[in-house]
Amino acid sequence: MSKQAILEMKNYVVESYAMLFNCNLGEAEKIVGNSSFIKTLNENPEYVMHYDDEYWARRINNEVNGYVH
Repeated sequence: MSKQAILEMKNYVVESYAMLFNCNLGEAEKIVGNSSFIKTLNENPEYVMHYDDEYWARRINNEVNGYVH
């Protein structure tokens, strides 16, 4: 998986998070950047790519709100 593809996926998730949860891109960037999603994306990008950006945005929001998967 290329670094470009990983960066694009991260950016899609940030944009989806901002849109779905009504926050600005800067806030979404911080939330996504502090989530377990980034570790998963870096360690197993193929797994991450099996799901769309909205799935990950919702999962990150669940993490922020204390829901466990």
